[in-house]
Amino acid sequence: MLRRVSNGANLNQNGFSLLEVLVTLVVVAIGLLGVAGTQVAAIKLNRVAETRSSGVMYASDILERMRANPLNASSYVTTFTGTATSSTTQAERDLRDWKAAIARLPGGQGRIEVVATDASLCELPAVSRCSEVTVTLRWTESNVVGGSSSPTEFVTKTRI
Repeated sequence: MLRRVSNGANLNQNGFSLLEVLVTLVVVAIGLLGVAGTQVAAIKLNRVAETRSSGVMYASDILERMRANPLNASSYVTTFTGTATSSTTQAERDLRDWKAAIARLPGGQGRIEVVATDASLCELPAVSRCSEVTVTLRWTESNVVGGSSSPTEFVTKTRI
């Protein structure tokens, strides 16, 4: 294919269209690799978010169980390594179920601390006694590539 340029010179442009197509394919391939990388990162971070959401849900679950059984709040005290083997009281059944639930988290452990406080610090209606409860959940995110091998902790405090 000959092309006439304004100065009258003839230029040979055979194969130029093929080169344009190849460059376009390379650019599109790099773009698709970028999109694929973004998708992989999103899937990893979605798993981390799911684990953290589950941790918050498990902490709320045990607090609601304790609110349903406020007179026995001190019976819910447990350590990270503690297990609830007996299930004769409601608190023991709640702890057994809770420990089983948090075991679904990767490396999941939980601790509950209960400190009796002055009832005047509690919200209305007035109660004869009140407890400050701290729930701590611990798990690892090492199952996600690039995740931390050190434990992740979620701590929540409330009064019951």
